[in-house]
Amino acid sequence: MLEPCVGAPVLGLEPERLDLATHRHVAQQRCESRRQVETAWRSLRRRAGLLGHPFDSRKADGIILLGYGDYLEYRPKLEQLVDRGAHFVRWGTGGDGQLGMTVSSDNERGGFEAATHLLQQGRRMIAFIGTAGPGFPEVQERWRGYSRALRAAGIAPDERLQVDAAPDEGDGRAAAERLLARGVDFDAIFAASDVAAIGAMHALQQAGRDVPEVAVVGFDDIPAACLASPPLTTVTQDARAAAEALVDGLIEAIETGKTTDVVLPVRLTVRGSS
Repeated sequence: MLEPCVGAPVLGLEPERLDLATHRHVAQQRCESRRQVETAWRSLRRRAGLLGHPFDSRKADGIILLGYGDYLEYRPKLEQLVDRGAHFVRWGTGGDGQLGMTVSSDNERGGFEAATHLLQQGRRMIAFIGTAGPGFPEVQERWRGYSRALRAAGIAPDERLQVDAAPDEGDGRAAAERLLARGVDFDAIFAASDVAAIGAMHALQQAGRDVPEVAVVGFDDIPAACLASPPLTTVTQDARAAAEALVDGLIEAIETGKTTDVVLPVRLTVRGSS
């Protein structure tokens, strides 16, 4: 069942009313890569028939939350799901105080590896583009990894080199423009998403700043990353493992009532932007 019940795309599973064509359409709208779409689609088609009794009048056994905006804004709606006894799993950061089972990438490690890569190239003034606050816990973890790498190299994070930005190309472009307008020196950018990184590259190039003279690293490894000019260095997430863990976790929650958060490893994919 597809239902905007928490201000984010959700996908519920029901054995008799499962509309696979609709599920595939929504997956295509939300997933960043063909690999994610096809993996999620195959997993749903393979496993949907295993699910039994509906949990409420909507006739869905469970819900997979595929994405969201500000966590603090949609948390009250997650609390409503908990109160209803709904089974749900979500793509997002777990930890103390988080609701429901989560599947996530190791965001802190990814931020650390991205910044370490830039430091090993001799970069010392590394800007961070992304909204690192409690409403965006994944970005906050990437910021923490970035900051840990800087401190390990004896460099204190500089607040002048941090600019808020949503995972959006326009926001990434605007964030890089704000950095340039501040007049503070920087020789690299780590953006918390690929789309923001691509927008930042466009702003740099328009301002006459060469990439990778100013190195740029993103996070996600969407298909557009390798098509960017130059191709974008990024932190790659395991989309296949994420789709499988979400489906497996929901089935476990329905059948046993037990859930365990899953944190998936990441790897740095180096391309021409750094």
